[in-house]
Amino acid sequence: MYRIFFTICSSVAWIPVPGLRYLYCLCMLYPFLQLEVMSFISRAVKKSIKQLASVFLLCFIFIYIYAVISFAFLNNYFSEERDQFCGSLWQCFITVLHLGLLSTLGAELDIRPSDYPPDFKLYVFRTSYDLIFFIIVTTLGLSIITATLVDRFSEMRQKQASYQFLI
Repeated sequence: MYRIFFTICSSVAWIPVPGLRYLYCLCMLYPFLQLEVMSFISRAVKKSIKQLASVFLLCFIFIYIYAVISFAFLNNYFSEERDQFCGSLWQCFITVLHLGLLSTLGAELDIRPSDYPPDFKLYVFRTSYDLIFFIIVTTLGLSIITATLVDRFSEMRQKQASYQFLI
């Protein structure tokens, strides 16, 4: 399958459209697919795909819940000047997804003390909001994904060792 994919990428890159020439960079992956380690990793991911998909779906739902909370209660604290859009629920979801996974969610929101009076209740809400997101999505979600893959790798390694022991 991957040889067909690379053949198609190489063939399409010959079409004289400027953007299609960049498909040649995908062909740089070809030598790595020949390595035994890559086949081992791909088999581990294939065997764990249901578990990984359920974890990704759970994280997706949790991020969506956070986007709804952000859209309903924290809409004023997103700054379009800093590419933080929350004018619609979709924009809020994409912004929470970006800020939550690639940086810390609360540290990036633009809170302007001159525009809003100091409010300790809001501060407690924002602290718990950011901390719960960090713990559940970033720490637990990524730890579950890592544990699933490590468990699958160790299981496959034990099977491989038992086969070699029998030979």
